[in-house]
Amino acid sequence: MFSPFHVELLQAFALAQPSVDARNLREALSPNLETFKPLLTRASTSFALKRFEATTKLPRPERHRAAVLERMRGATHAVRNWGYPRQVFRLSRALFAPMDDRANQQLGFRPSKLVQVFEKLIAETERRLNRHRFDMQAIFRAPTVQTVFDVYCERFPDVDRSRMAGLAHLDLESVKALLIQHRDLSLPDIYTFTTAELAHMYDGAIDVDVLEAVLDRWCHDWGALVDVDREHFFLGNPIWQRPLVRVDNGYFMPIPTLGLSFCTELVEQQLSVDGALFRAYEHERAKYLENAVAELFAKALPDASLFCGSLWTDPESGKEFENDLLVQIDSHIFVVEAKSGKITGPARRGAPGRVKKTIEELVVAPSAQAGRFVNFLAQNPGKHSFKTRSGTCNEVDTTDIHHFRRLSVTFELFPLLSAPRRELIESGLATAESLAWSVCLADLETIFDILATQAQRIHFLTRRPEFEEHALFTGDEIDLLALYLDNGLNIGEVEFDGVSMLQLAGASRRIDEYYMHQSPGAAQRPSMQMTAWWSAILETLEKRKTPRWTDLACLLLNLPPDDQRKLEVAFRKIKENVKQHRRTRGHQNAAVMSYGPPQRRAGVVALAHTNVDKTTRDNYVQAAISEARDLSGVERVVVITRDLEHDTRSYSAIACAHPQNRRLALGNTPAGA
Repeated sequence: MFSPFHVELLQAFALAQPSVDARNLREALSPNLETFKPLLTRASTSFALKRFEATTKLPRPERHRAAVLERMRGATHAVRNWGYPRQVFRLSRALFAPMDDRANQQLGFRPSKLVQVFEKLIAETERRLNRHRFDMQAIFRAPTVQTVFDVYCERFPDVDRSRMAGLAHLDLESVKALLIQHRDLSLPDIYTFTTAELAHMYDGAIDVDVLEAVLDRWCHDWGALVDVDREHFFLGNPIWQRPLVRVDNGYFMPIPTLGLSFCTELVEQQLSVDGALFRAYEHERAKYLENAVAELFAKALPDASLFCGSLWTDPESGKEFENDLLVQIDSHIFVVEAKSGKITGPARRGAPGRVKKTIEELVVAPSAQAGRFVNFLAQNPGKHSFKTRSGTCNEVDTTDIHHFRRLSVTFELFPLLSAPRRELIESGLATAESLAWSVCLADLETIFDILATQAQRIHFLTRRPEFEEHALFTGDEIDLLALYLDNGLNIGEVEFDGVSMLQLAGASRRIDEYYMHQSPGAAQRPSMQMTAWWSAILETLEKRKTPRWTDLACLLLNLPPDDQRKLEVAFRKIKENVKQHRRTRGHQNAAVMSYGPPQRRAGVVALAHTNVDKTTRDNYVQAAISEARDLSGVERVVVITRDLEHDTRSYSAIACAHPQNRRLALGNTPAGA
């Protein structure tokens, strides 16, 4: 099969041929198309490698920068879609909906309805293709030559039966092959739409002249690209902005999915004919992203308090800043900035200055903005009252906050967002302190949708930036999510060795299959790997909401599935031992384990006891913490206790000792709580 970007090249090269009468063009049948595959592959590879030799001769910092720029160019050339199809269309409709009334008054169309046109066009093309395949299968199944003729004429009534007489002497397989090739001549009709058909796909009334003006701005004529530099097809293919081809009977769209891949750009192109209208859209785009991010967090963390638009003054500079979103849940605060800026064509083509400017605007600036607010909150614990532009006040109490995280969210997918932090730093395009984790809206929505609990979402928001800071990997955001589902991004010392390159590209396949399934809910939702016992502990912890339960959840989720199983096996033996020897002084009542690489090492203890008072139980816990620290040298230790006589739940109490406090630090929950 052709890759999508290869087909795009083919369309551009076809449009670059001198204009001819389309009626005299010969259709390229399957055997002819086979000759194009190696040519297109070779052209794409040659374009990617043409700068390689020069890159190898550069000094190290410049070589790193060149590699980052090539990553950007490679994504522009070959990577399509910033989300899953239904997701892209849904988010795009929501993005443009606030502009519907104003655009309709001034231009005669509603932009969100143009999004629906692409959605319906793709669906109709798929319906036509499926019908074509169904008819071809019926011909394949026909047992005799005469039956083939009968089926063919039944499926395609426009065929003159008498013209088949000349085929009667051929064998069955030859007849089938000829008729299938004959039917391939009608394939362009599957991708051709009249103005009336496209008007029907527009949800509502639209003037035909207005629709034709819209279509003309999305349209090329044959020969339109004859004077365009062919090298521009690789990183700035004109069909990305004009995917339609004008034909006698309507509009030919041989790559319907361009309406998905470039949906927002194509609709923005229509709005840009009115400068004032487009500026209003840019303002609405920023508001939409801020609101969409807040809604995502509200749904993903229902127990959190959300504060939008906090105005605060930096005591060092005296300047006033505005924070887009502050999310507070238990002992965690997430400071979020939403950046709706666009990635320009030159940046997508890897122009060094434009790439650096884009990184500055979409990554560095929001990271610095969030970092200033984080520093202010961390250095000034207590109650704060932040005014907002709407006149309300955000009352934020940071007294019991122990973890501050910063995050920036973009609307567009910026390929370099998923690049390892070290690459951007070594390229000189950013500095270590200037980088927070940045993610596009669609990926954040997918992450929150796949992760099943608040605990998992908080842990991911915590681990993802830590992981990026140390690990080397190739892959996108959803590939990292797939890795998280397998092991919580707990990969041992490989994370820190500075040598191992994790090849994650393609790891997202099971997530992709889930969202690409035609019937939502029919495919099995991917879930995080953990034992039933561990899942029950986390579920109970989230329900009880022990003070600093989010700290405990993150520590528990740092334990990989294999270690969870080992601890559970050891704890079964401990429970049996306690039942048999509970009256024996000094009996073994705790399974102790340390886990994680030296940089993140922690301990976990599963402790069993029978009916004892709180003081005795707490003494057991302190002894278990001391044992864990003595055995493995860890400072952070989670202790899970279970009363074997009176409690059949996942645990009776849970506690954690932190480095700053060698005694019991939190979660000393009574057995019956």
